[in-house]
Amino acid sequence: MFGKKEEGDPVYSGLTHTEVQQILQQAGYRAVVEQGSQAPFIKSAVSGINFSIFFYGLQADTGKASSLRFFAGWRVGTDREGSLQKTNDWNARRRYAKAYVDEENDICLDMDLVTSKGVSRAQVADVIEVWSLVLGEFVNFMRSQAS
Repeated sequence: MFGKKEEGDPVYSGLTHTEVQQILQQAGYRAVVEQGSQAPFIKSAVSGINFSIFFYGLQADTGKASSLRFFAGWRVGTDREGSLQKTNDWNARRRYAKAYVDEENDICLDMDLVTSKGVSRAQVADVIEVWSLVLGEFVNFMRSQAS
């Protein structure tokens, strides 16, 4: 786990939405490609928690992205101060993903993956596994803070 390159696993400089979709599906996740206003993105879920993967730095000729953004967000109402405190508590104690409150008072969780310098399918699968774990931990953390 965590970056172990398997024999015969090529290194990709950038990834297309189709390649990421295949990696997700091979790992047992639902992966639906949708067209966003700027570029395609992937909708998926883990343990009933919806998330999206957005593609940045797309090369016009290949469709490969130089980075990916894993994203989940929740509408929580108007308690901005309480939401800010919870997300700050999370960020102070956790690694890998950042939590924040957006301009609409939604709680969001992000994690980035740079692909432009080379990444294998095994490494991407590892990042997906880390995202799944962090996402579950974040939801449990936020639920524990609700009381």
